[in-house]
Amino acid sequence: MPETGSLELKARLDELEAESRELRAKVAGLERERALMLAHQTSVDALSTRFAVRFSAMEDELSMLANVYVASYQLSATFKLDRVLRHVHELLGQLIGSRAHAIFLVDDASRTLVCVASEGLASSPNATLDLALDPPGSFTAGGGFGAVIAGVLETGVSHFGERAPVSAGTEPTACIALRADERMVGVIVVHALLAQKPGLVPVDFELFKLLSAHAGTAIYGAALYESAGGAVPPPNALCFRRAAAAATAVTSATTQVDRNDR
Repeated sequence: MPETGSLELKARLDELEAESRELRAKVAGLERERALMLAHQTSVDALSTRFAVRFSAMEDELSMLANVYVASYQLSATFKLDRVLRHVHELLGQLIGSRAHAIFLVDDASRTLVCVASEGLASSPNATLDLALDPPGSFTAGGGFGAVIAGVLETGVSHFGERAPVSAGTEPTACIALRADERMVGVIVVHALLAQKPGLVPVDFELFKLLSAHAGTAIYGAALYESAGGAVPPPNALCFRRAAAAATAVTSATTQVDRNDR
């Protein structure tokens, strides 16, 4: 009888050990599945983060395109100089976040730089800088940034401060070259940004490029329009023929360049 009980106990122990091994195998399998699920979750989280970053970048790009479209449309929507300047003020304030800025045009006849409009500055418009005589630091309307302004006028390259201060410092936040048909016609000097904007962002530089090309042309065209007494000769067939001939010439030249490249 004792031997029978011992055999039964040993058999039971063997059964328990077998069940234990089976359970350990199941636990190991579950651990592997858990590890795979965690790895998959990590991969999904990383993919989700990448999609979120890309989506945010796409939103920024769409916002930039919308802002550029609005800015381009507003600048080309009128021949009135005061309206063009108002649109430039709105673009600088609403899209760039400028708190203080000034717009200057070059007067070739007198070799002076004239402040035609300003915002958030104590100096009044019509302040001038003699490009030949005035020392760089004496241009009060320019915030003492005469050297920077003169450099932009000379090179035609816009200048951006190393930092974007919210108050006037040793250099402007930005000095934007204004062009009209590759000709320097003036500058926009951004003195300070709004307090809630710590610095310039990539979309700002795209808007500055647009302002450099389109604002200069718009302001120059509006100034010519007003100097002509607000009278623009009506279009005629000769003008259209000349425009068509110029467009054809450009198209032919482009086609020839493409053929040569091939």
